[in-house]
Amino acid sequence: MKPHNVSENMIDQARALRSLGLLNRKQRQPAAAVAYFRQAAALDPADHISLVNLAELFHENRDKKHAIEYYMRAVIAAPRELFYQKKFLALPTDTVFETHNDVLQQALTICLTTPETECAARYVLWHNQLALDPAFSSLYRLKGDAFDKKAFDRAADYTALLSPYFLALLKRMVVTGLPAFESFLLHLRRRLLEDLRAQKKMFGSEAHAAVAAALSLLSGDGSCFVC
Repeated sequence: MKPHNVSENMIDQARALRSLGLLNRKQRQPAAAVAYFRQAAALDPADHISLVNLAELFHENRDKKHAIEYYMRAVIAAPRELFYQKKFLALPTDTVFETHNDVLQQALTICLTTPETECAARYVLWHNQLALDPAFSSLYRLKGDAFDKKAFDRAADYTALLSPYFLALLKRMVVTGLPAFESFLLHLRRRLLEDLRAQKKMFGSEAHAAVAAALSLLSGDGSCFVC
């Protein structure tokens, strides 16, 4: 899909620059290829071919940071390209993000909502981004290494529970080695049950139904979580 602020002329220019990038990559001129691909992607952010070529070139040069950046953008630009998702998820999993990254969260949401994509290797990263998400700051707060139940109960806004990222995570995730997150999910389930019995719906009817459905998938094997 063409971005609203990208003209046909800009797309044509991007294609020409991409062709030069492909030619230079074939001729083993990576620096020139990177320059052309970057110009193409700047003109047309939906040019996933330029984006994935940039990711591959940086990966070949052992520049993990930029490889991840361009694989993320390629996944977002072409969400139906399973190859991009697999390449993105196959990158080393030891990258630590110290701040919330909206582009990363978008890419991970696409992977989570694609049934054909194997996601297990990235659960720690997804948990990392959830913990850093400002929208979840009052719901999933840690007190030391433990989940702060009182902060959750005091929260004034629970709309973050309707986040596609969070709901997709619940539907696909198996909790391994994340005791604080397990405690959070157990408390969330307890509050849902309590509200159902009291007919309070503190999360709102829509959030209550959506979260309950996602949690039922998480526990569909008869056990709450695998730890």
